[in-house]
Amino acid sequence: MKSKLKYIAIVLLMLSAFAQICLNNILIKRINIKPVSAQVIKKYKDLTQLNREISELNNTSILSADKKNNIWYAQLKISGDKQIILEEIKKLEKYEINNYIISKNNTENCVIIDICGNE
Repeated sequence: MKSKLKYIAIVLLMLSAFAQICLNNILIKRINIKPVSAQVIKKYKDLTQLNREISELNNTSILSADKKNNIWYAQLKISGDKQIILEEIKKLEKYEINNYIISKNNTENCVIIDICGNE
């Protein structure tokens, strides 16, 4: 009798372990984990590329640009209401945003962003 109980207990433990493995694999596939590369090589844009891409944006102007260590840094001003500012910031996803200042007056809302353009 004891050997049958041990056998049943072992089978139940193996089934529960198998069920956990299956559930874990299903959850991992749903999450879509992307592997992160340890080595990131960045190429940076020059000023003409930055100017061309930023001039395509609405309500955005370049306040200043500076070259440090062969990398161009630019300061942008995005003005408009909240929705316009959010839409323009979404278009800047491919840039590194180093700093930002949010300013709101009675007449104008604006965000000043320091960016670095990487390809």
